Amino acid sequence: MMAAVFSMQGAGQFAAALVALITTIAFKKSFINTTNEFSSCDYDCQLAGDRAWRIIVGFGAVPACFALYYRYVFFFLFFGGWGKAGESLTLACFTLLDWVT
Repeated sequence: MMAAVFSMQGAGQFAAALVALITTIAFKKSFINTTNEFSSCDYDCQLAGDRAWRIIVGFGAVPACFALYYRYVFFFLFFGGWGKAGESLTLACFTLLDWVT
């Protein structure tokens, strides 16, 4: 699983750039009449920028949700049930916290 995470970094960076490009094109009408000055960005421009930023960050959370799901499925299959998997995850988290502190 660790190798899969590190091998997909390039794909993730490409997808992030693609999502940013698509959202910028989607809100092009709001951004077209602005300059480098903040005062040139009216309410529609600010609203479009806020929505674009939220969409970009939201798409960034999707791979993390998949990774969390597959991690739980792995523990379920490996330990033979949700109860044992939850106990193992809790033990691993507390062991990690004890090691860090």
